[in-house]
Amino acid sequence: LRQGIFNAQKIANLAEQAGIKLQAGGFLESRLGFTAIAHLVLCNRQFIHFDFDTPLMFTEDLISGGITYLENGKIKVPDVNGLGATISEDVLKSKEISLLE
Repeated sequence: LRQGIFNAQKIANLAEQAGIKLQAGGFLESRLGFTAIAHLVLCNRQFIHFDFDTPLMFTEDLISGGITYLENGKIKVPDVNGLGATISEDVLKSKEISLLE
C-alpha cells in the first residue's frame, strides 16, 4: 500500500506540472483501501473526480472506522493518525464460528 500511494503521489505531481487533472477510483477494494486513497485525494488539488462507492455495494463490511459516506456523494476521513481504519476483529471472530459450524 505504501508504494502504491507513494507512486500515486508521484503521478499527481507530474500531472500538476503538466496541468492535467486526475480521477481516482477503484473496482473491488474494501473501505480500508478507499480510506487510504481518500486521504491522498483530499490533500491533492489535481484530483477533481473520484468514484469511491464500491464499499457501499458489499453485503458485509469487514472494516471498523475509516471513510464515512455523507449525503450528496461527500466523504469524510477520520481525524486521527494513520488511516483510522482496521479490519473488524468482531466480524472475523463471527466468521470463524460460522466456519466451524
